[in-house]
Amino acid sequence: MDQPKMMHVMFAVALAATLVTGAARAEMGAESFTMTPLADEMLSNPITLSDKCDGVVVREWREGEPGTEATRAAIRVMDRLCNRALGAFERFTDRHGLERVHSLPFSWSVSVIPDGDCYRCLNDLTYRFSRRSAQIEVWGYTSLTHRFIFILNQVQVNGKPGLLWQKIWVHELFHALSMYYGIFESHAGTDAKRVKIDERYAKKFEVEVLGK
Repeated sequence: MDQPKMMHVMFAVALAATLVTGAARAEMGAESFTMTPLADEMLSNPITLSDKCDGVVVREWREGEPGTEATRAAIRVMDRLCNRALGAFERFTDRHGLERVHSLPFSWSVSVIPDGDCYRCLNDLTYRFSRRSAQIEVWGYTSLTHRFIFILNQVQVNGKPGLLWQKIWVHELFHALSMYYGIFESHAGTDAKRVKIDERYAKKFEVEVLGK
């Protein structure tokens, strides 16, 4: 694709995307256009993270090139950063005057998938993500409607945690937390304006958690 990849695009409530014709639906089947994992894409044993993140469940993990496997090391990277992010979230929101509407334990689902435009991949804008609110290539995407984070699977690079992946993971976690605790919907303006506001806070949260 010609568009440069962006850190993320949030999917608010409205589905403002390209319509898919009835003929295409008939050819591929309606399930091809489902954003959440299909039955045969779901992990037989979902990966539940620990401690503060025990409500975060990886329901899909599609492997490919080296560094994309669901190894213990990769899961530790995900788990460690998730707990660090949740540990920083309350302090961050208090400092920025962002009111959380409840205090229930955080609960969200995750799909770790290839970031190409292949069928059912992160940038499959023909089928799986044809209804995504913005039709551009991304490395991570958070859906309020489905309560899912969709993120590229390149967790590690040369056996070490990928810096880009860590940044995207923390970034998307902020959006998920913002949506879960009612912060996103409390931002003033249209959905598009809320996305921009939340994006600014997400970038600040990256620095809060990663220190860079």
